Amino acid sequence: ELRESEASLEALFENMSSGVAMFRPSADCSDFMFNAYNRAAENMDRTPRQETIGRKIQDVFPGVADMGLLEALRRVCRSDMIIKLLHSNYSFFQVLDCLNASATKLRHRQSILSH
Repeated sequence: ELRESEASLEALFENMSSGVAMFRPSADCSDFMFNAYNRAAENMDRTPRQETIGRKIQDVFPGVADMGLLEALRRVCRSDMIIKLLHSNYSFFQVLDCLNASATKLRHRQSILSH
């Protein structure tokens, strides 16, 4: 039953229309490594997940610090809040404007961004 549930969640993650990236933060919440990147994110950004998984967000998206996205992830990591990122000039997935994205902290010290 647990495996079925995991398979269903994985299928949902892969086939949803929203772009979603999950990160594993460093112990001090200063860096974030991609550990999941769904198909919609790949399509929006035109970046294969092989180029994201295991890499720091700053290495994949060099503009995240300048646009405030990295600081938003840090704030989420250090607290239990959800941050709405509205009308940012930095596109969450480089191609699109990030007009309605959110950053959320999950259990097991993971952070998630969705668009």
